[in-house]
Amino acid sequence: MTALPKRPRPEKDPAPERDAAFQGASGWVLEKDLEESVLDYLKAWPRRWLQGELHRDKGGKTEAEKPDAEKSPGRSWQLGLFILGLMLYLSTRLIAIQDYPITFFSDEAIQTLHAQALLRNGLSSPEGRFLPLFFSNAGQYNLSFSVYLQLLVAPFARSVALTRAVPAVVSLLAPLLSGLALRDMFKQERWWLAPFVFSAIPAWFLHSRTALETSLGATMFAVMLYAYLNYRLRNPKGVIWAVLAAALCFYSYAPLQMVVICFSLMMLVLDWPYHWQNRKVSVWGLVTAAAVVLPYLAFRLRHPQALSFQLNLLDSYWLEKKPLVEKLGEMLLRWLKGLDPLYWFLPNTRDLARHSMGGYAKFALYLLPFTAWGLVRLFKGLQKPENRVLLAALLAAPSGAALVEPSITRLLVMVVPLVWLSCLGMDALIGRQREGAEQKGAALTYAVILGFASFYMLADALQHGDLWTEDYGLYGMQWGAPEVFNEVQAWQEAFPQDTVVLSPTWANGTDILARYCLPDGRQLRLESYKTWTFRREPLDENTLLVMTPEEYVKVLQEAKFEAPKVVRSLAYPNGLPGFYFVRLQYSAQADALFAEEAAERQRPMKAEMELLGRPVSISYPRLDIGSIDMLFDGDMNSLVRGLEANPFTLEIEFLEPVSVEGLELSLGAPEMQITATVTMNSGEEVRYIREVPEAALIRPISLRFDAPHFAKKISLSLEQLDGQVPAHVHIWELKINP
Repeated sequence: MTALPKRPRPEKDPAPERDAAFQGASGWVLEKDLEESVLDYLKAWPRRWLQGELHRDKGGKTEAEKPDAEKSPGRSWQLGLFILGLMLYLSTRLIAIQDYPITFFSDEAIQTLHAQALLRNGLSSPEGRFLPLFFSNAGQYNLSFSVYLQLLVAPFARSVALTRAVPAVVSLLAPLLSGLALRDMFKQERWWLAPFVFSAIPAWFLHSRTALETSLGATMFAVMLYAYLNYRLRNPKGVIWAVLAAALCFYSYAPLQMVVICFSLMMLVLDWPYHWQNRKVSVWGLVTAAAVVLPYLAFRLRHPQALSFQLNLLDSYWLEKKPLVEKLGEMLLRWLKGLDPLYWFLPNTRDLARHSMGGYAKFALYLLPFTAWGLVRLFKGLQKPENRVLLAALLAAPSGAALVEPSITRLLVMVVPLVWLSCLGMDALIGRQREGAEQKGAALTYAVILGFASFYMLADALQHGDLWTEDYGLYGMQWGAPEVFNEVQAWQEAFPQDTVVLSPTWANGTDILARYCLPDGRQLRLESYKTWTFRREPLDENTLLVMTPEEYVKVLQEAKFEAPKVVRSLAYPNGLPGFYFVRLQYSAQADALFAEEAAERQRPMKAEMELLGRPVSISYPRLDIGSIDMLFDGDMNSLVRGLEANPFTLEIEFLEPVSVEGLELSLGAPEMQITATVTMNSGEEVRYIREVPEAALIRPISLRFDAPHFAKKISLSLEQLDGQVPAHVHIWELKINP
C-alpha cells in the first residue's frame, strides 16, 4: 500500500504576538487594541459575531483582515439586509399577536400558569421538587423548557400578548442562526435571505405567533443544527455547546425527543472519523450528554407509566398488539407522509382547522422550485459535511410525528431544513446570472417579494383569519377564550347575586383557561347543562347557565325543562350566536322523569367471562367509559370509569371455587378506601380494608390476603373519600392473584 503524503503544516504567523490576544474556551481568537477595554470589547461582540470577525481562517486571518477579493459573504450591505430581514420577521410575529391566531388554547395558557406557580413556590413543584424537569398538562408530563421561558413574564399580569410574545421572540433564533449557518458553513453569497424566507412560510407564521411548544421546539432544532455545524466545521471544542443545544431541543417539545435521537445517531455514524480524530475533546461531549440525560432517566424511573400514558392519549399504534414488523411498516408510512411534497406545497385539509390558514399551503408553492433545486445541489455535494448534516436533519425531522398520526404541530420542525434547502436553491439560481449587478438585483427582488408576501399574509390573517372557517367549537377553532371569560366576569361584577355556570364542552382544558383568564381568586363553576338533567339539582332564578348553540338546541328539546329564557348572547366572529346566557326552570314532569331514570340506573349490570381459566359471573354498576372486560385485559391503557356509583361495587362469583392470595389494582388519583370481601365455599367471609392517599397519576395498589383463600365470591368496594356522589371512579386494571 502506498503511503499517503503528509499534510503540510501551516506556516507560523510571522507577525509578533499581540499583547492583548486572548484564546477563548471555544477556540475563537479574540483581539483588541491595547487601548480597548474588556467592556468595550464585550459591547462590540454582537456586531463582530454577525460580521464574522470572531473567527480566523486556516491562514490565521479574521474576516475583517482579508482583502475584499478573499472575503467570504458578509459585506456590510448584506449584513444590513440581514438585520432588515430579522426586523421584518420579528414585526410579523408581534404585530397584533393577541388577535391572530383567533383562538387562545389551554396548551398556551398552562405554560404561564405553571411558570407563575413555580415562581410562587420558590422554583419548586407542588410536590416540593426543586427545578422540576417536566410539568403536567392534562395528565401528561410533556412540558419542560417552555415553562421556564415563561418565567420571563410570570411576574406580570397574565395576558395573551405576553404569553405568546416570549416564544415568538425566541423563535427569532431560527432565522438568525439559519442565516449565519448559510454564511459561515455553507458559504452562500445570499445567506441574508434566510429571515425573509422564514417570514413568508404560512405554517411557521401561524405557529410562531402562539405559545405552543411546537415552534419553540423547531427553533431549538435550528439552534442544534448551527451548534453541530460549528463543532463539525469550525471548532471541535464546540461539542459541548452542540450537546447542550440538543438537550434544549429534546426538552422543548415531546415529539422532538425522537428527532434528536435519530439525528444524533445519524451524525454519530456519518461523522465517526471526525469524532474519533477529535476524541480528546469529544469525550467532554459524552460527559455533557450524560449530565443532561441522567435527569430524564431519573424522571422515567419515578414515572414509569408516563410515556405509555401519553402515547395512549395520542392513540399511538405502538401500543397496539401488533407484530413489530407491522409497527415498523406503519412508522415508515407516517415518516413518508412527513416528507410528502404535496402536503407541504399545496393547500390541504389534513390538519385541524385551528392549525391551518385558509387557502394557504404549509410551506409556499412559489418556493417549490428553489427547494427542489436546493435538494439537487444537496445530493450533488454530499461529500461535504455540511450537506450531510442538512440531509440528516431533513430525514430525522419527521421521525417524531411518525410515532403517532402526523400533523403540522409535530411536523413543524421540517420547516427548518426546508428553508435551508430553499435558500441554497435560491442562492444557486441567482448565482447563474452573469453580472454581479444582475445577481444583486435578483436577490433584492426576491427579498422584496418575500417581504411583501409576509406583510400580505399578516394583513390577510388579521382581516380575514376569523372567517377562514366557521366551525368555532370543540372540533374546530375552540373559539371563546378570553372573550367568554371577559363576558362572564363583567356579568359577575354587574350581578353579584347570580351563580354563573359555564359549559366546558367548547374547548379542551376550559378549567385551565378559566384560571388564566379570570383574576386570581375569582371562582367560576364549569358544568354542562346535563348536570341538571342527570338528577334534580338546585336551579333558581339566580342561576345563569352559559352554553353553546348545540347545547341550547338540546335544552329546547329536553322535557325536564320549561322553555329557556335567554338574557344575553355572545356572537362568534361570523356574527352568529356563540354562547347563550340562559335561565332555566324545571318542568312539571321533571320529578317523575328523574325517578324513573334513577331506578333504571340502580340496576346492576351483569357479565359472563372467564378468569383464571374458570367461568365467572360479574355484577357491576353502570359505566360511562369502557367495558367491564377491560379491567382484566392486561392493558394499562384501557380505562373503565363508573357513571355515578360511590362506592363502586364489583362482585365476582366463581362457578367453581378458586384459591386466591390477593388483588392488584391500578386506580385513579383521588383518596380512596378499598374493601375486599372474600366469601369461601363454606359461606365464611373474610374482609380486608385499605386506605390509599391521593396521587398525581395512575397508581398500582396491591392488596395481599393473610393466607390463600378458597374463594367462591369476591366483592370489591372502591369508595372515593371525598364524599362526592355521583363520582367517576377510575379503574385501569384488576388482577386476581391465584
